Amino acid sequence: MKTKIMSLLMLAAGCFAWTSCAEDDMEMNKGSEPLKLSASTLQLVLDQRLDDKEALQLTWTPGSNEGTGAAISYRFEMDIQGNDFAGGIKKEVGKTDSRVVSYTHKELNDLLLSTWSLPVEEEAMFEARVTAVVAAESVPTQVSEVVTFKLTPYKFRILNLWMIGDATPNGWTLERATPMNPVTDVKGGFVWEGLLQKGEFKLLTNLLDWTPAYNRDETQENKLVYRDHYDEDNLDTKFTIEKVGTYRVELSIETLDITIKNLDGEVPYTELWIAGSSAGNTPVAMAQDADDPFSFVYNGKLVPGKFQIVSSATGTDCDVCQPATETESLPASSAIEWVKNGTAATNYWNVTAGNKYTLKLNLRTKRLSVSQYVAYEQVWMMGDATPGGWDWDNVMSKSEMTQNPDNKNQFIYEGSLSVGEMKFPVEIDRSFGGKFIIAMKPGASITSDTDFQIVAGGDNKWKIEEAGDYKIVVDLYEEKVFFTKK
Repeated sequence: MKTKIMSLLMLAAGCFAWTSCAEDDMEMNKGSEPLKLSASTLQLVLDQRLDDKEALQLTWTPGSNEGTGAAISYRFEMDIQGNDFAGGIKKEVGKTDSRVVSYTHKELNDLLLSTWSLPVEEEAMFEARVTAVVAAESVPTQVSEVVTFKLTPYKFRILNLWMIGDATPNGWTLERATPMNPVTDVKGGFVWEGLLQKGEFKLLTNLLDWTPAYNRDETQENKLVYRDHYDEDNLDTKFTIEKVGTYRVELSIETLDITIKNLDGEVPYTELWIAGSSAGNTPVAMAQDADDPFSFVYNGKLVPGKFQIVSSATGTDCDVCQPATETESLPASSAIEWVKNGTAATNYWNVTAGNKYTLKLNLRTKRLSVSQYVAYEQVWMMGDATPGGWDWDNVMSKSEMTQNPDNKNQFIYEGSLSVGEMKFPVEIDRSFGGKFIIAMKPGASITSDTDFQIVAGGDNKWKIEEAGDYKIVVDLYEEKVFFTKK
């Protein structure tokens, strides 16, 4: 056992001796090459976009300890040319084998502005040198030849900008603000192109806070104003978009100029109609959107059949809008094409199920979108014949009808009714001045008076003459109400 312990101690001592020799080699084997400093570049324009990237690297040879085995320590100096290294940077590097001093774009820019207070974006000449001090009195201190190079500090600029507001694609949600694109050939320039809604917007410099921001100048609508805080002297004035459209927004945060240009041009049509058997063979007008003249909407009935969209109320000698590809049934969305003097228009939209529809034609995107039109999302029953009676709270809790998931224009009730009268509110208005589905006459029969009208404050009611279980269907498309006693 004693022999084994001694062997381990000798092994450990040998390892220590080997390590010490390696450290001595680091100091001893310096050779006789002269001390020389080199710069990775001799002319550099610093770039904020490369802040975390290496900008300048200065390296030097070991110098010589003239075979003494003495350690060498290094000192790095850098100063503006002509200052004879009286100030600037003095860095005690110490003993090292790496012999490198390097700076990122941001580190070097900060030094130029803080240490020498240089004017931004103006070139200045710098010089650097390295001193090698050998820990042996017999070896003189060595100083490298001076290396000169030109540096240009940058002016801090905002590199990212976002649009935010109800006019922009993502509204007022801070973390989803719409990014603008930097313009490389315009100092401080940004650009964005796309669809803007009617509303307002301003510009953010980050996605974490509402300031700093750029707003519209109070007195000049084509000028920006920089806001870094909120107070009564920093008004939150926004840019206003009056009409929906495709816009190009160009600006410079250097000159504070901004242009907002609508790219849509002239609206090709101001009136459009739906024509064909689905519209009853009589063209029916579409409504032009007041905020977006490139959009037309139709809310109403379509019967089984086919239709096109035409530019004349007569449906003849006019331009015709047709689906780019005809389908067997009415699609939710389809591309359109226009046929001038539409005698050559042969495609149609086909309606297989009669209902109320919403048709939205967008002349900008050249698409027609289709959805089921529902005039009212809720229908209730009211009256002494119904479970909720005449009390609004009870009507809301006990007498709401169920929307048919397969036909959202139908509302259904299945349950008991008492002898009495009833009508159907489509709005909750405790003054009884809201809209009601009512019969065409007072005391209407549930078997013969199936037609209805929707009137604000209307009071024509249906009369339930026999209590029992019923199924009621209110059909907003057919504009009829059906009562079935079980």
